[in-house]
Amino acid sequence: MATLFSRSLPKTLILGSTFSRSFLAATGAAVSASSRSSFSLLRRLRPLAAIIAADFGFLSSATSVRYFSTSDDPKPNGPPTFSDDGCDFKHWLVVMDLRGAELTRDEMINIYIKTLAMVVGSEEEARMKMYSVSTKFFFSFGCLVSEELSHKIKELPKVLWVIPDSYTDIENKNYGGEPFINGQAVPYDPKYHRSYYERNNRQPCITCKRRFG
Repeated sequence: MATLFSRSLPKTLILGSTFSRSFLAATGAAVSASSRSSFSLLRRLRPLAAIIAADFGFLSSATSVRYFSTSDDPKPNGPPTFSDDGCDFKHWLVVMDLRGAELTRDEMINIYIKTLAMVVGSEEEARMKMYSVSTKFFFSFGCLVSEELSHKIKELPKVLWVIPDSYTDIENKNYGGEPFINGQAVPYDPKYHRSYYERNNRQPCITCKRRFG
């Protein structure tokens, strides 16, 4: 039986064999083309966020979900476990659908700021609540807001999902993406998407090789 929970996830997420079925359904007919495309990239760059999205109902045909669910009776024998370090229901990953528009990085970031400003009151406040952006392989930003505000963000135009964020680098307590510090995005560097190349067994471009080397 599914239960609702609000503020925190358990130390580990116990996912049963239903994950594979949920994943297939999430990437199938139940999800729009734009959601499937964004999810595929999200799965490579933010694995835990993608798992939450697929297994806990974020990937419905609608663009928003109003609750989180888990199992009352997780089976200890067999299902894989995934660390949820950093997942505190205060840090949120907002995934947007900006496909089809030829936007510069600055224009994308400006859209993120304006989107968040709709619920926090001003662009200045939005800037201070953002801690990361993604402008390369999928469109998203990380923001530090209450769970209540996260529900309001879900209702905004072009927002696909709002997902509890978690560390991509546990040792350094890093949520991943392109850092957004003191209201400004740091200059783009391919190293911020190194995990994308590593997880896809792809050879990065010459510039990436030089940066990563």
